[in-house]
Formats: sequence, structure tokens, C-alpha cells
Amino acid sequence: MSGTLEHLTVVELAGPRTEWCGKLFAQAGARVVLVEPPGGAETRSYAPWLGERRDRESSLHFWHYNTDKQSIALDLAAEEGREAFLGLLGEADILLDGSERGGLAELGLTREVIEGANARLVHVALTPFGQEGPMAAWKGSDLVHQALGGQMMMNGYDDMPASPPVNGQGNQAGHMAGSWGFIAALAALQTGRGTFIDLSVHDACAGMTENALPQYDYTGKVVTRRTGRHASVAPTPAWQHRA
Repeated sequence: MSGTLEHLTVVELAGPRTEWCGKLFAQAGARVVLVEPPGGAETRSYAPWLGERRDRESSLHFWHYNTDKQSIALDLAAEEGREAFLGLLGEADILLDGSERGGLAELGLTREVIEGANARLVHVALTPFGQEGPMAAWKGSDLVHQALGGQMMMNGYDDMPASPPVNGQGNQAGHMAGSWGFIAALAALQTGRGTFIDLSVHDACAGMTENALPQYDYTGKVVTRRTGRHASVAPTPAWQHRA
């Protein structure tokens, strides 16, 4: 697919955290190479399915998120697979890495090894809570990130209990993080230097709470949900409450 970013090559480690970011690059014209394990990407087993078929070639979820991408199966636990992977990185501009924290290093693909393959590579690592810090080892999910990120607290009517925005499905948190990853990678490319981007899904969600963070920083006040309007420190007028 031709487009604005057709001069870029992106290597994407297949997984639910990277597929939206990779799709953005692919739809903008970049050459995206999806690196799958020998048994295929995890999301090949995600519903919905094509008709009555239930095989790894029939996931509509996988089709949707991986349109316009090339694909290669590599066993990164094997030396041959790692060598092929590093060969791909040597020709790439960006690596989208959604593996667990420390996952690549355990396979011998440390940050130093990756930088040795391509010193100008922009490496975007998407993890639930980042590479370092007190929550770095925590697991995450779409619902967890919407709760801790603030989306639950800000959505709905004033008299409602905390609830997920719209519906707690579809990896909305992953979409937020993937969008930030797309922007951050493009910004890093402008420097002409290799860059490691530690992207936390939690931070991405927290940063998408509109004025919640600046309100707390500037005034010390916590925003609340307001019926039919954006969250604010000001309460909803009485006339606007539900009947």
C-alpha cells in the first residue's frame, strides 16, 4: 500500500499490544513485517470468525489488525531464528515490541544486541506498566488499564457507580497506547538517532483523561463525572441530572 510513510520499514513482534500501532504504520504506507512465532500469532485465535470456520486462518480480528502487513514465522528461541530477526532489524527503521518486560533479553536479544544490529533503530517497547518502577512487574488488561488510568471514574452519569466507558472490550487501552507509540516513533525518527521508547499502556491511558492531570497539578482537585459533559472539578448543574 503506497502512502506517506512508504519509505519506512517497521518490524512488529506479533501480539495484541502492538497490532494497532503496526496497523497505523501499514495503512500510512510503511512496509510492516509481522514476526510471528512458529505456531502463529496469539490473536489468530481471537473471535469473531469467518462463518463456521474456527482455524488460525479465519480470525476476522487478526485480518482486521494485520491488513497490509507482510508476515514471517521465526522461532526466537533458536539461534537461526534470532539471526534472521536481527537481519530484519538491520534493514528496519522501527521495531514494535509488545513482548513482556525482559522477554527479549531472556532469549539473548538484549538491548545492546539489538542496537548492535542497527544503531539507528527506533525501538518501541509496549508493556502494561513500563520497564521500571514499582508496578513494572504487574500484569494488565483492558479493564485494569481503564480503571487505573481514570477512564472508569470519568465516564457515565453523576449518580452511577464506576463503570467502563462504552464497553470494556476491544482493547481500548491498547488502542490508546498504540496511537502514542505511532506518534512517539515518528518523533524519534526526526532525531536521526537510535532511540529506545519505554511506553507504558497505563501511562497512555492516564494521559488520555483530558484535563484530569492538569487540574490536579494546578489546583489539587480531582475531576468527577458530569452527566452528558466532560469530566470536571465543577459539579453537574441540578437541571442536567437524569430524571
